[in-house]
Amino acid sequence: MKHLPLILCAILATGSITLSKEFVPNAFCIVPVADLVSYPLLQNSSHTFKSYENLPCLFFSKKTEMPRLGQLLFNEKVQIIEERSSEVRVLINQRSYISPQNILLTHGFWMDRSTIFLLEDLSMHDKNKIPQHLSYSQKIAATENTIVLIEPWTLLKETLFSKRHITYSAGTRFTHAIHHKTIKDHYPVYIFNVSKKRFEVQHIPHSSCILENPTRDDHEKRKLFIALIRYWANRPNHKAFGYVLGGSSLVEEVEPSNFALQTRGPKKELFFVRPHHKEKEQSFNTHYLTQTGIDCSNLVSRAAQIAGIPYYAGNTSTIKHFLKPLTRNDRIENGDIVVWKGHVIIISSVSKNLIVEARGYEPSAYGIVQEIPLSERFKDIYTMKDLIEKYFSRKEVLLLSKTGNVKEVLKGGIYIYKLL
Repeated sequence: MKHLPLILCAILATGSITLSKEFVPNAFCIVPVADLVSYPLLQNSSHTFKSYENLPCLFFSKKTEMPRLGQLLFNEKVQIIEERSSEVRVLINQRSYISPQNILLTHGFWMDRSTIFLLEDLSMHDKNKIPQHLSYSQKIAATENTIVLIEPWTLLKETLFSKRHITYSAGTRFTHAIHHKTIKDHYPVYIFNVSKKRFEVQHIPHSSCILENPTRDDHEKRKLFIALIRYWANRPNHKAFGYVLGGSSLVEEVEPSNFALQTRGPKKELFFVRPHHKEKEQSFNTHYLTQTGIDCSNLVSRAAQIAGIPYYAGNTSTIKHFLKPLTRNDRIENGDIVVWKGHVIIISSVSKNLIVEARGYEPSAYGIVQEIPLSERFKDIYTMKDLIEKYFSRKEVLLLSKTGNVKEVLKGGIYIYKLL
């Protein structure tokens, strides 16, 4: 994500960054994907956006307001710190957001109250059916008896009168129902039934998920991280996961060229949007027609989360607080990341000079998660050796557009960080 709201709390003097108080979750997300925004949207006539429904993917002008700061997935826990009508302000503890001025975002996010359920309304037995929350403050990157999706998974809810599909994002975590009867090649998991207010056991195919493993070593973590981002970047049938600023969900695969510019609000400001189709809205059922997709920072953090890597950066300016810069004594490896102001890319193949990124929109193309050669992203950078030389020289770097023309000049150069 590129921007943070103006309401920030500076709790940093020098050195380390810490939370001002302990995170005490009191609710959990009960929809596949819920938007986290910077200010209350409902009943607010002074802003462009007055609803959580169909927030756009990205602004056309960087001066334009964009309320989405992040997204919550099913089962992720929050701490409610304020209620205002049908909205709540919450704290999260699975990602950290720090401004370029080293200011930690601690005031929280606003979200639709109907997308969460209070933990106090569950029995102690049922509370154990929700996965233990991940935590950057406590360095918890994986837990026991937890199943995590590596790709979207659709649950068919069928009654006598209707059929309904609910699709959960890659990265969604479930508690493994280890004492329940199993089905071949499936994991039994607990899923909260919102209408009945109780947990049910459903079965997820092994091919769509993995067991979290707190004992996985760094080599295995890096290998899994790379496998995930390449899997997400190379989808079948010419489809792709779409780019959404502040997005952290991988649900719907889209046609790369299927986006448009629309005006919103009294100022008729331009935004990039992806059209919804009624049958897909019913199929994915992510609540309020939430725009699913992912941005560059959350692509890294989502893959790291599944791989069990203790990486919690929610935006590009936070990365330097979690990762070590590449030194001349280091060897660049698959999974290391390249950062410049407002963007991050992942080195997916050193030998083939390939990168993976969630790239924003241009009027002619992109807005997807993709794997491309270095030479399609940078002018006169063809190999990892060229990239490393640019990094250590601190010379300016030229970014290319889809058409191969110079789109932007990075006068401050680029930064390379070790994933582990």
